[in-house]
Amino acid sequence: MRQMGGPAARPSFAVALVALGAAAAVGCRAAQAVPPAQSYFPLEVGRRWVYDTSFYGPRARSTTSEVAVCRVRDSDQAGRVYLIATCADQDLIEAVFAFEQGQEIAEPLVVNSQGQPQTHQPPEVIARTDMRVGQQWTWDGKVDDVSRKSLYQVANKGKVLTPAGEFDGVRLIVSDQSDGPPAVVERWYATGVGLIKEAGVTFFPGQGGEPVQVELVRLLKEHSVVPVEQIACCQKLPGS
Repeated sequence: MRQMGGPAARPSFAVALVALGAAAAVGCRAAQAVPPAQSYFPLEVGRRWVYDTSFYGPRARSTTSEVAVCRVRDSDQAGRVYLIATCADQDLIEAVFAFEQGQEIAEPLVVNSQGQPQTHQPPEVIARTDMRVGQQWTWDGKVDDVSRKSLYQVANKGKVLTPAGEFDGVRLIVSDQSDGPPAVVERWYATGVGLIKEAGVTFFPGQGGEPVQVELVRLLKEHSVVPVEQIACCQKLPGS
């Protein structure tokens, strides 16, 4: 899970695109992509999600966060790559590059709030378009030069009540198994919608670098597919 609050520097996309070429140098699978209307992680330009987001910890606060698919580009290595921006309190927090690899959603690169590109080698599979109870996978790789390991488990299905309404969802549990403080997050997804709820415990660097425990709850407030020009978060990207 990534931090979603505080002022952000503008990401360096010139550097990021160079890093993307190396990070996405993997063989794509030939499986047919799931249509957005049937996908648990629909990717299409102009798709937008708005969340009520609350942090509980040393600095408890609430905010409205916006996530949107702002751009698409073609890569020789990864096929169609989507740029997903996240904003909170009108600030650009991060930009994620993602692509479909068969039914897997892979993340080769994240540009953080300081504008620094962080490559995930190999690209981290963060979800699936066809999630089914009982599925699980492990990502064991590096973020830049730091070794990381995460376990993903599709645990169960159920109904989820959010400000945007009630959804039939599937729960994906993500456990950080890297060295350091443990972090576990559950993410609920609905077909044709995407992420509808996120809740869990993670750790952010505190003053002095020591890890600080933070609980996060994110609930879907609204979702839509609109022209990119109408999405405020997309306009925060350089070149918009």
